[in-house]
Amino acid sequence: MSVSISTGNPFTGMLRLLIGGAMGVLLAACGGGEHIDDDLNAYVESVKARPAGKIEPLPNLEAFERFQYAAGNLGDPFKPSITGKGMSASGKKGAGGQPDMSRERGRLESFPLDSLRLVGSMMGPNGKFALIRTNQNEVFRVGVGEYLGQNYGKVLRIAEKKVELLELIPDGLGGWEEHPTTLEVNE
Repeated sequence: MSVSISTGNPFTGMLRLLIGGAMGVLLAACGGGEHIDDDLNAYVESVKARPAGKIEPLPNLEAFERFQYAAGNLGDPFKPSITGKGMSASGKKGAGGQPDMSRERGRLESFPLDSLRLVGSMMGPNGKFALIRTNQNEVFRVGVGEYLGQNYGKVLRIAEKKVELLELIPDGLGGWEEHPTTLEVNE
């Protein structure tokens, strides 16, 4: 085997010498050294020499009571239970009544009920009436039988510090549900 080093470029010889030296260092680092694994082998042997721990047995499982579900005669829970047009989920036609759609809606019916505030109540020549403030800071006088809010809330009773309403809310199945609610004075 003959190695020839070109004398034309002085860096070529130097580069070959550096690469050869690096290869030698790498081979020396990877080889030999059986004593390196001695501490790892000693640790594995000490772990194997330890007494084995006791594993508790699995608890006895109690037998469960079998339940037979028989819903063959019941309706499908994922389909609305409507038997006719205008029936509510309870099966009663017009269970909560229906709003009068031909009635002209009042100014306070354009506001959501939670944006209306009861300011107070007063006694007038035609009976008791409530003072309602909107979120636009307008104050309106309302009597029994008039309507508030977007859900056809009819004023049933006016007390000193509260107004009782009955709202008609669509139930999503073609019917309406009655929902009693109150407006109270916030102090």
